[in-house]
Amino acid sequence: MEKKLFSRILYSVILLASFPVEAHFSLGAYLDSPGRIQVDDSGKTNKTDITPFIAANIYLHIYESFWFQPEIGYIFSQTSEGETKNRKFYNLYYAAYQVIEPLFLKLGFGFFITEIETPSGEVSLNNGDSYTTFYRPGGKSRSYNSTLSFGAEYFFSKHMSARFDSHIFAIRNSDARSLSFNLGATYHF
Repeated sequence: MEKKLFSRILYSVILLASFPVEAHFSLGAYLDSPGRIQVDDSGKTNKTDITPFIAANIYLHIYESFWFQPEIGYIFSQTSEGETKNRKFYNLYYAAYQVIEPLFLKLGFGFFITEIETPSGEVSLNNGDSYTTFYRPGGKSRSYNSTLSFGAEYFFSKHMSARFDSHIFAIRNSDARSLSFNLGATYHF
């Protein structure tokens, strides 16, 4: 499965590199669904758990002020309880509109792949009045999510810009819907 994922990412990079376009590289912080992810056994949820991300994208000029901006990225592993690893890969497809010279507004869709890896063993969890021991199966599992994504990018110079992106997961399901954010700096080659 990992070979298949790697070959798909490599194929995307080769395909995108075959067009005469500008390449971009981003570094920044990713905030995953604030207030929606439980972080301890007492029911506390995440608020500002920020994780670094890297991304590569290109700008393909379509027409006048309209651009197509595909992007691939990796959100670094988050580790909980020192054992469980949570990694995310994503692929975004933006339509970008240049509002004024330094400002682009972006709207598109994307796909996030979340890989969770956990060791097997026993874990003691709070069940209300006491703690109960549960068996935790080990291994890796993946989930695939689609998003509606939007954002803005402001160019400070020809080679540097700041960006803000937001991703809406489960847009049609109000109970499962969540919102994640990226804030980063981009270097343009």
